[in-house]
Amino acid sequence: MNKKAGWVEPERNPSLLGSTVKYSREIDQFWVSAMSTVSVQLPESLHITLKELSEKEGVSINQFITLAVSEKMTALLTVDYLKKRAERGSREAFEKIMSEVPDVEPEEYDRL
Repeated sequence: MNKKAGWVEPERNPSLLGSTVKYSREIDQFWVSAMSTVSVQLPESLHITLKELSEKEGVSINQFITLAVSEKMTALLTVDYLKKRAERGSREAFEKIMSEVPDVEPEEYDRL
């Protein structure tokens, strides 16, 4: 990575092209998220489909790939989080909390 993340003054940093820049009104500053370049080899059929789908979504191939990678990472990290969280849980604590829930019929809009 050749760009660093941090607060910047854009007028003094013309090299921000290709970085993700966010503005904070509270402190009247811009935040730059460092970006990396990754070279990926794809089967031609996958590349064609990728191009078609990104065009259909109205985003660049880079944006489409970034979103796809983010979604996959989120799914994997969520599974890991839930497994760790489940290990900390106890049936006894669950039963105690459930015993405090009123035994009433659901509202009409909440029925199956």
